[in-house]
Amino acid sequence: MQSNSLTLINLEDVSRLPFNNFKHFLNHYNFDVDFFSGVQDVDSLIGGNCIFKSRLAAEILEQTYSKVSCIVEIGGFHHAIIASDENLGMVFYDSCLYMQHALGLKSDFECMPTMFADMYGDVNFVAVDLGGPLSTQVVWRYSSLGVSKSFTFNYDLLETNQISFNDFEVEPFKTVPKALIFRYLTVNNQLMHLSFFVQDKVCVLSRAFSRDFVFVSQLSVDQKSQFIQDVGLDVLVLEGLMHKACEFMLLSKRDV
Repeated sequence: MQSNSLTLINLEDVSRLPFNNFKHFLNHYNFDVDFFSGVQDVDSLIGGNCIFKSRLAAEILEQTYSKVSCIVEIGGFHHAIIASDENLGMVFYDSCLYMQHALGLKSDFECMPTMFADMYGDVNFVAVDLGGPLSTQVVWRYSSLGVSKSFTFNYDLLETNQISFNDFEVEPFKTVPKALIFRYLTVNNQLMHLSFFVQDKVCVLSRAFSRDFVFVSQLSVDQKSQFIQDVGLDVLVLEGLMHKACEFMLLSKRDV
């Protein structure tokens, strides 16, 4: 079995780690992801959800800040991090928004470029509008090669939580998604999606947030080779993991 230990030095490493919304189903039902993939410590290749990635970020921030807490989107489930220290002040970090470092909250409005900002002249940023302790708004702007998306998250900074060690904890409260997603960066810093549609049980590859996709079953040899170069796993292995996770997800919803 190939060994691939997870080593993260800074927050940019956490940001670069793939996001997915399915691995926690496999773990919850004790599915051996390492054995199936043939890679020991496969987390370093496939990452995890926002709870998993926030926990990794917290371990890094705890080396510098005296208090590190989780905040959860108001009316939602997305997890981000607030860290503070008497001498260093307060910072915000979201492990899924491709921030290269934490954003200092020194004024009512703070903004920083993401790691895509210098690519193709597109506008890419994370902005935090404090507005008041009960109505903090975070905006993520992503733009690349004609594809543009903006996402808004609302938080109550007074409602903090301990860092979670249960990646599955919010699933009993969520509905079945349209697709399971594996979001990753290519070696050229392009953001990509591998999507497994729950109803149709088909898997497609596309640039992130683009409607132009290719069915995995129709990928060329070169495209499959590129996926291995970008991710470190065969795309059919990821498809197999997503298919199995879909089965577990639907089982979990029946159990609720």
